[in-house]
Amino acid sequence: MLLFNAFLKGLAPPIGSADLPIGMVSFATTVVLLALSLLIRKRITALRQQRLAILSIVMLGLAFAAFFLYRDMVGTYVFEYPPDGPLEERHKHVRGELHAMGLERVRGKSIAEAVRHYGGPEFVSGYEILWTEASQGTVERRLEAGYLGLSMLLTVALFVVAITVWRALPAERK
Repeated sequence: MLLFNAFLKGLAPPIGSADLPIGMVSFATTVVLLALSLLIRKRITALRQQRLAILSIVMLGLAFAAFFLYRDMVGTYVFEYPPDGPLEERHKHVRGELHAMGLERVRGKSIAEAVRHYGGPEFVSGYEILWTEASQGTVERRLEAGYLGLSMLLTVALFVVAITVWRALPAERK
């Protein structure tokens, strides 16, 4: 469980206000898992067990798809700054959609290099040199929503798989 928690924490968007949504994910996931745990107590027919197995496969497929979509979104909108500093000195930042002048200014550079060239993350964001503040806020909200959906889906999918496997075991092994 600790490994899974570390995995989810590593996926969290680098947004200062992300603590509340992360806490909400933990709470909502706990409620969903408690509700699903009622399935363990009930006696399940063979048909219901097959449906549960199909549900677990579908949920795992959705979780994998959500993971790759979220990973691509993070790869597009999150950058490390300073670009050539030691790893322990780099911090993750979220950018917005580049506006027309931003596209022109970034040409031939990475986002981090362009940000350094124009004065650093706070200056670039504050003066909207590469993207607008509204655009950055929109991207931050999309990253939060993506993280919330992904972490809940992963957790619930794994729990449904665990229930399915547990219910499939012969009674003497339980």
